[in-house]
Amino acid sequence: AAVRDDGVTHQLLPPEYPAVSSPEAVFALQRAARESGAPHHRGVVWTRAAFQPGLLPLFSYDGAGLAAIEMELSALLVTASLRGLVAGGVLVVDGANADELVDEESTGGYNPHRDVVAAGVERGAVVSLEALRLLAEDESA
Repeated sequence: AAVRDDGVTHQLLPPEYPAVSSPEAVFALQRAARESGAPHHRGVVWTRAAFQPGLLPLFSYDGAGLAAIEMELSALLVTASLRGLVAGGVLVVDGANADELVDEESTGGYNPHRDVVAAGVERGAVVSLEALRLLAEDESA
């Protein structure tokens, strides 16, 4: 699931409408990750249109147990739900902390082009494709 702080979905539905993955997508992704040996977690993420602070303070969900912050998943999940489609999400979490994302002066800026990120994206692609195969297999049964 995702916290809907995306700047888009509130224009489509009331804020009380949840952004949730389809159970069958979650189970297929979990199975694909387990079978491929990819580290994985299920959980709630925070979809936020901008994660860098500007003039307004950045609200924090510290202590809420969120798995990650990202920019698109809630819009995808809401759109899929409205259209009756099966949807889920695969995120590559590279372990960067909030200071790396917002304190460019002291860290030299966040660099998403590291080997650890490329390896994670490759694992995520393998898991995603296998989950799609599993979903198609279940649908044809």
